[in-house]
Amino acid sequence: MDKPTIEVRNLVKRFRNGVIAVNGLDMEVCPGQVLGLAGPNGSGKSVTMKILMGLIRPTAGSVSLLGEEVRSGGNALGRVGMLIDGPGFIPHLSGLTNLQLAAATCGRKVSSTDFEEAIELAALGKMIDRPYKTYSHGMRYRLGLARALLGHPEVLLLDEAATGLDPVQGRAVREKVVEAAEDGASVVYAAHQLYEVEQICTHVVIMQKGRQVISGSLHSILPPDGSTNLEQVYIDAVNGSRLGGGLGAEI
Repeated sequence: MDKPTIEVRNLVKRFRNGVIAVNGLDMEVCPGQVLGLAGPNGSGKSVTMKILMGLIRPTAGSVSLLGEEVRSGGNALGRVGMLIDGPGFIPHLSGLTNLQLAAATCGRKVSSTDFEEAIELAALGKMIDRPYKTYSHGMRYRLGLARALLGHPEVLLLDEAATGLDPVQGRAVREKVVEAAEDGASVVYAAHQLYEVEQICTHVVIMQKGRQVISGSLHSILPPDGSTNLEQVYIDAVNGSRLGGGLGAEI
């Protein structure tokens, strides 16, 4: 087993208003693994992702990427591709210019082939030369994912990466995520759509009210006879958590 490139230990995030967004989260991801982070709105997924990015400081616990403690401006973040809380680009610049700037500043070596693949993934056609502010929601997400994959990052942090995409585009995104993992990347893929998680993820963490109610490899969570799917496991886990019983933190 490769050493984990993403390690989260007893993570807690408490905001000033007293709300505990994340409460005792443990997870790890090794090269080649895709961890699906699932849970209803308010479960703590997005806060966890922002902590992994160094955008939010944890209240307690530890978080490391590539052997380095996560902090704003940390060296490890240059080896991470990310799409969290919506893509952020310069509105008056074209998609092409925004990608060029990203390639120059992402901290990774980006070849001409890498750049051409990013443009292909964005699938903007002639719109690649139009200002970013004219793009639809789906177009912005495709450009954001293309930026995240520039230069083959060692870690990918993706929050609702297939949001607003049609089925063909959504499949292309999932294929790119699997391809990145097969090339050795460690991926955290946060999603509401459980069929996405089930299709591409090797491991799963399901959260409810800041706590993990299920975590483990996908094959250990789903029965080998195919009698149930991840959506049903998810519903049972969340309902069990609401009732104060049900599944524990690890299975």
